[in-house]
Amino acid sequence: MIASLNYDTNEVQLISVYRDTYLAIGKGKYAKANAAYANGGAENSVKMINSNLDLDITKYVCVDWKALIEVIDKLGGIDLDITDAEVVHINNYMKETSKTTDVPYDEVTESGHVHLSGIQAVAYCRIRYTTGDDFMRTSRQRIVLQELLKKAKEADIATLTSMCSVMMDDISTNFSVPELVSLAKGVTKYNVKSTTGFPFYLLFLPHLISVALIIAFNFVKKQCEKAEKKPFHTVLEYYLH
Repeated sequence: MIASLNYDTNEVQLISVYRDTYLAIGKGKYAKANAAYANGGAENSVKMINSNLDLDITKYVCVDWKALIEVIDKLGGIDLDITDAEVVHINNYMKETSKTTDVPYDEVTESGHVHLSGIQAVAYCRIRYTTGDDFMRTSRQRIVLQELLKKAKEADIATLTSMCSVMMDDISTNFSVPELVSLAKGVTKYNVKSTTGFPFYLLFLPHLISVALIIAFNFVKKQCEKAEKKPFHTVLEYYLH
């Protein structure tokens, strides 16, 4: 997931890159986007996103299930609207999540507007066996992050500082602790401007067409950079002007 924070407006934009998106993952290989992490960790995932989408991301945070559970529980859990089908999958996913994290759980017993603990919310984030598959799974993840932001805005600085300290053992990041604490201190000012998934047109075009468009874009990008010997965004700006 890509998170963009505008320091001038304090607006946040969240974009999920669908796991099955066919992209260049390095060394001339094309594969599903999630293969980049398996072939080089967080650094390679960042390189993949930057090279395919012409971005310049420099910071990353890799969060495992336990880290997210701890953060949600530190903030007192979150309230979500869930369906009957989601209740079934939440309870199923919690079994594996509990075994992996050693965090005990209570089953969710009702649908509707429900208060979820950390492990229940993480299980909700993992659901992809309902209508919408990975599209809806990434949507659930963005919903949870937005609810976390709401809860963080209500927390005092001691809670936010403690939250950052607790999760440091369960995340991989090139942010320093002071940088994370600084971001946490400004949380009351942040507002989520938009959330979506990439590729955007997967919702409207057949999957093969979207894959072809991505491959074509990467080919044009590479040829432009080779011919002009400049970064693609610089070439694009020149021709647009």
